[in-house]
Amino acid sequence: MTGPGPVTADGGFCGLLPETAQRHCGEATGEKLADEGSKRHALSLAGLVRWYERTMRFAAGLLMAMIVVIMVVQVAARYGFNASLIWAEELCRYLLIWMTFLLLGMAYRTGALISFDLVPLMLSTRSQRVLRLLTSIPVLCFLVLMTWYGWDYASRFVHQTIPALDFISDYLFGRPAGLSIRLVYVSVSVGSGLLALHVLADTVHTLLALIRNAPEEPHPPVPIGEQ
Repeated sequence: MTGPGPVTADGGFCGLLPETAQRHCGEATGEKLADEGSKRHALSLAGLVRWYERTMRFAAGLLMAMIVVIMVVQVAARYGFNASLIWAEELCRYLLIWMTFLLLGMAYRTGALISFDLVPLMLSTRSQRVLRLLTSIPVLCFLVLMTWYGWDYASRFVHQTIPALDFISDYLFGRPAGLSIRLVYVSVSVGSGLLALHVLADTVHTLLALIRNAPEEPHPPVPIGEQ
């Protein structure tokens, strides 16, 4: 996967944008902030974005590794020892849910989400930006609602525990873990909130480019296989 965007005077903001817009964002905003205080602030934002990206990649790798290990042990136990880990599939399902929602924002930034570009390609640069703004507003509203109601929905299950973890804990320590299944359902709220931040950053960048009548960004989306 490609690395973070350029470190510019607005590096923290640019790092949340899709990779197709990062270089232009850096060039357009880097000239606006020249004083040392602004540069130090921008570098701290850029460092925060890089930390966020590294954290998301590490979390994704860790969750995927856990899924692979659990499923390998499950297959070996089932076919090698005629036994089965009844909690394996359930736990892997929860891990996969968290991995999916955590990486929604990163997928948006790298252009990995499905999009239909037939109409935008037929429009001028300015019209493309207007269309992007018009479509981003309902998307942001939807993500805000998903974040809010996702949290509200998860809160309804605060007293319901995760069966798989209860089984493991009871087998190892003689007592259930007692962790709420809310920890699984809240992934919807977390993932929607992270994606909303990426979309908001992209929307602000598009609006600024429209106001300044900035030139077209020539860089196409990064193919999934080349990330």
